[in-house]
Amino acid sequence: MADYYGHATITLAATDSVNCEGGMLYPSSLRRRFSASRFNHWGSTGYAFLESTQTDLKNEINSAPLNQRGWVLQERIFSQRMVHFCKKQLIWECKSQVASEDGLVVLNKDRTRPSFISKPLYPARAVYEDWDDVVQGHSGRLLSKARDRTLALAGATTRFRNLLYDKHTHRHDAPRLGLWEGDFHAGLLWRGRGPGGRIEAAELKSIPSWSWMGFDGPVAFDTEHRGCFRSPRKIEMVMKVNCVDVKWEGKELTSKVKYAKLDVSGIVIPFSSIPKTTDEIWWDSLNRIEKYMDKNMFLLLVAQVPYRSVWNSEGN
Repeated sequence: MADYYGHATITLAATDSVNCEGGMLYPSSLRRRFSASRFNHWGSTGYAFLESTQTDLKNEINSAPLNQRGWVLQERIFSQRMVHFCKKQLIWECKSQVASEDGLVVLNKDRTRPSFISKPLYPARAVYEDWDDVVQGHSGRLLSKARDRTLALAGATTRFRNLLYDKHTHRHDAPRLGLWEGDFHAGLLWRGRGPGGRIEAAELKSIPSWSWMGFDGPVAFDTEHRGCFRSPRKIEMVMKVNCVDVKWEGKELTSKVKYAKLDVSGIVIPFSSIPKTTDEIWWDSLNRIEKYMDKNMFLLLVAQVPYRSVWNSEGN
């Protein structure tokens, strides 16, 4: 998929079509009426045209039916140039900008979707945060088969791994079921954005609870306090990762997971002794913990910031 879309000159997307029979050509709904004012300036006559716009290109693209599908995320990331056929108008999207058919809105590319694929000189911490954006976008999309939750990110994972090369150790970072060894502490600080729960599909039974890939619903990361590229705050890692390993039944990333192992050590805290507000603690999901888990359990302290502690329930 990466080569197919990455080497295409242009990708045409039926963005507002609900299925393969929905078509992609719609009657133009662009306004044809303009408010015009005549004025004189230094002896010359001119006209000023005023047209109001309510165009939100980012929302118009991201909320469209096509972009609710899980597989489409990779297609959009890898494509060099795209034309979105929307009901309101055509929208152009390339590596540098997004522009509307009416000519009223032009957005910098970074404001519409992650672009780590085209930025090999980015520092690793910034690439990890781009990955967070990809995961947050992917996890909330629709998939026909539960197993596609891992398959639909295989191409992006491979390309991402190529960017994460350490010239000192001469090795690439290793993907671990949607997380990365080089960013594993921060990766564990994910949580569900909805009620959600474990995916019950048999083909995903071997996905461990510490991976967001086993969660049935959209997820979010605590990027605000990671102390990485977008935030000056320094996060202090407390938990120690002794070993993380994933074995596949066949080809890595595209076959079923045979088994996954995570060995960590650190400080554990009684559930009953910690604050119960998300303002003071970063939870996987407080409501889910209270509903499904034993109140006598202990939580593993993953990381903390200077002014407050940050825990994650997945390591208990």
